[in-house]
Amino acid sequence: PEHSMKDPSLRPRSRAADAANAARSLYRGLTPQLVGVVPIALVYMPSYEVASGALKGTPLQSTPIAGVLTGVASAVVRVPVSVIKSRIQLGLHQSAGEALSHARRGGRGGLYAGLRATVVLDTSYAVVQFTCLEQLRTLALRFSGGELTDPTQLGTKANAAIGFATGLFAAVATEPIDVVRTRLMTQGAKGVGAFAYDGLAHGLAKASRAEGMASLWRGLLPRLVTKSTGSLVWYTTYMEARRAFNAARRTSADG
Repeated sequence: PEHSMKDPSLRPRSRAADAANAARSLYRGLTPQLVGVVPIALVYMPSYEVASGALKGTPLQSTPIAGVLTGVASAVVRVPVSVIKSRIQLGLHQSAGEALSHARRGGRGGLYAGLRATVVLDTSYAVVQFTCLEQLRTLALRFSGGELTDPTQLGTKANAAIGFATGLFAAVATEPIDVVRTRLMTQGAKGVGAFAYDGLAHGLAKASRAEGMASLWRGLLPRLVTKSTGSLVWYTTYMEARRAFNAARRTSADG
């Protein structure tokens, strides 16, 4: 046994196993995230289009109400996915099924742990994102010199730049809420666990007091990368699909 512990031939195998485990740990929570992408995508932009369309021509058109409604709709769909994903990523559970079973035993509060914080996060994110989106689209149309009059006429590069910038701004503005929301989801019951937060406001105050204001932007860089890149892909894909749909509809009408 002593000889086998020192056997150099076992070291490469051990290193390979460690590397494989490290690689797997980077993708913990991927399955529920992939499953949750579809319903979240189906809710997010269509909710904004419906809400903003309903408010068009009313005194509420220039208010952030459309973004708020979009954030609420998104949070209701996203929270269960985020709860399961966060618990797997932190190693509290080994599989999505185990995390789901544990969350369901906690009742609606278990599966929807951190719902209020997520509603605040998603509404804040949506308000910032869509405000930036509208401003940048207006700016892009203005720079066209009057040649373009509708956002669907903007090219792929312009849409990609708009999507990237909106994701960047929204991520920076909402990072403190996301940090506390993630901690609320993983601590389980209110007021207990590693952080013992009673809610979003208590968590923000306690984290800034105990760890410093900078702690509220901890992990900002990876979130900047994921949010800006994700927003680029999301918005560009959406606008290209919308342009293709409009073109197909015009072709059908002409035929």
